[in-house]
Amino acid sequence: MITSKHKQNKIKLTKFISKNLLLRNSADELFNYINDFKTTRIIIDFNKIQSVTRAFTHQYLLNKEKSKKNIIDINISPHVKNMFDLIETTKPASQEVYIY
Repeated sequence: MITSKHKQNKIKLTKFISKNLLLRNSADELFNYINDFKTTRIIIDFNKIQSVTRAFTHQYLLNKEKSKKNIIDINISPHVKNMFDLIETTKPASQEVYIY
């Protein structure tokens, strides 16, 4: 669900995806949608999210880092925040893969 007010967009994840954030593909679809917005400030509402997987969180954070949008996360529950913190602290210094 998208609501616009004063050129500010808000996405409620429970409406856009589900109460359970499970798949990397869901994070990719979310950011494909976000990156099509004309506005640069996007609010992502995590209210009533019941569960989040490591895979979704990792992909969400990668996409957020790559996005040129100003993305603001709100209503993050302690269990979602714990997963965000886990991913951010275990993120490798480089995502590059070298093949010899």
